Amino acid sequence: MFYQAAPHEVFKVAAGSPSINQANTPTRPLPMSSMRSISRSRSPDRNYLDTHVITNIADFAITLEDNDELEKCTILSITWVKALASPLSHEYIQFIVHSSDTGKRHRLVAERSDIGDLVTVGWDWSSGNYASRHHVLPLPLLTLSYEDLPTDKPPTIKQFANILHETSEIRPYNLMREMCWWYAEKVFVETSRKFPDTRVKQWPFANLRYSFVVRSEWIRRPALADAAEKSRVMNVQKLAY
Repeated sequence: MFYQAAPHEVFKVAAGSPSINQANTPTRPLPMSSMRSISRSRSPDRNYLDTHVITNIADFAITLEDNDELEKCTILSITWVKALASPLSHEYIQFIVHSSDTGKRHRLVAERSDIGDLVTVGWDWSSGNYASRHHVLPLPLLTLSYEDLPTDKPPTIKQFANILHETSEIRPYNLMREMCWWYAEKVFVETSRKFPDTRVKQWPFANLRYSFVVRSEWIRRPALADAAEKSRVMNVQKLAY
């Protein structure tokens, strides 16, 4: 399958990747069963973003609607990611949430899978572990950055949750068409359309989005693996993307 140009590609992008030193942190992925621990109708509280839970996107949106504290949370960045060592070149969205109430940052993941459209909340990124085998060797592709903009009008977490939910409602999962690649692109494009006051960063391997990348014990792809490992280390060290 080949990548098709999308509207956000007409934006001016900043090339280049961050310079990050390697870190000796563990990389053991969690078992596939962790992807199936889907929360239903949890009681919202102000510590929701610190609590590790994997929930479907509809319940995530409902939880935010019921939590007044989360109204103060805004989106700092949204990154389209390809998991280099995942089954079928999985792609997903990771996004940074900032709470003006606590001053804390949180990284969440939104993705489409064969068991539903999911959001991972409260994962301990500093551990260096992967939330599941679908996130092994994260290769960033494109980022929408809303931090430190003159307009100071980033999307709120509730507005972004609505975009996730609306995208889920467009088409159900289909292995050959509306799969994880489709979902990640649709969310990215729709967010850039509704909140155009942003900086768009194109990462070095952005051209690999919407495509299979073969990497195995026999086909190592060292340049890609090195870039993905630097991204993993960046995720451990700071909550920027």
